[in-house]
Amino acid sequence: MSALLIHFLTAFHLLGMPAGATHGAGAAQGAQVAQASATSVYQSLSERAQSKLLAAKQVERTLSRNKKNLRGTYNKQLSEVDRLKRSRASWRRDRQLREQKARSQKTASALQLLDRKIRSQKLSVVKAKKSLSTAIAIELSHNPTSARRSQLSKTLATLGVRRRTAPRKITMPDLELDELADAEELLTQIALIEQAQAKLSKQESSLGKRANHYAYMDTLRRKRQRAGELGAFDDTGVRRSIGRIGTETGRNGGGSFEGDASAGQSPPSNDEEPAAPLAGETPGGNDFAAASVVLSDVVDAQTQSALRQAQRSTSPRTKAQAAKRAQSQVKKQLNELAAGKARIMRHLRRLRGN
Repeated sequence: MSALLIHFLTAFHLLGMPAGATHGAGAAQGAQVAQASATSVYQSLSERAQSKLLAAKQVERTLSRNKKNLRGTYNKQLSEVDRLKRSRASWRRDRQLREQKARSQKTASALQLLDRKIRSQKLSVVKAKKSLSTAIAIELSHNPTSARRSQLSKTLATLGVRRRTAPRKITMPDLELDELADAEELLTQIALIEQAQAKLSKQESSLGKRANHYAYMDTLRRKRQRAGELGAFDDTGVRRSIGRIGTETGRNGGGSFEGDASAGQSPPSNDEEPAAPLAGETPGGNDFAAASVVLSDVVDAQTQSALRQAQRSTSPRTKAQAAKRAQSQVKKQLNELAAGKARIMRHLRRLRGN
């Protein structure tokens, strides 16, 4: 009865309002309903991403626990193989040794398969963390409640996902001296020049480290190739030809080399191994591609193209040359900034002296 009375009074109140007021109240109420609906949708997306992350972590823990148990079984099997090898030779011993070796090899294959599954699951966890971080960022941008915002901030802090920002180019300040500018305008211009100098100095130092790093890697690569070429002339092993003429086997009548291959080491390859990351740089990051964007107003078009090519290339010489070329142009721009700043400072001192 009370609910019916409240409904009647509300309708009577709305009927007593002017037409414009009734329309405005309905529009405001509709906007509030739409906002609440959108907030619930974004919250459900975040909760769904969080549940996926928890499920992925649970699978990873299960796989790690299975690997630990399987590793213990494998170690016991290896110990049993060693015990059988040290025991007295007999037909029974040989049969048990063969069976134990077969079981240990089967366990080793299962361990390898489990390792691949764990690596794949770790990638899935990282992907789920990024998805949750994106969902939380979207929900935070739509003005949730203060309690919900605090909860989302805590969840985001526990993820440990670093969101990489897009590289921004360094804007070069105006170096022209305005004779009619006052002291405050000149100080602002000097501050902009100093800001650009700090950013360019950081880029120049990073490019110098990269140039030295990849030049050293190129030197090591050429030495390794040279050592492989010289080692070919020191081959004093006996080569035998078995079977048809023209078919050669390895040394000592085998099909592989005794030296590097039997020891588990492959012969030197012409393919360059990935260089170790420099200090302060992200492994596998787009360092040269980012530099081509950051220094787009500093270096010429050919140097930008060389930096992008160095990002795609696997040759350390190409990377070293591109870094050296960009570093020289950054140094030139730093000298121009220093000269422009000194010219403005002299004019500022003259203004203050007058």
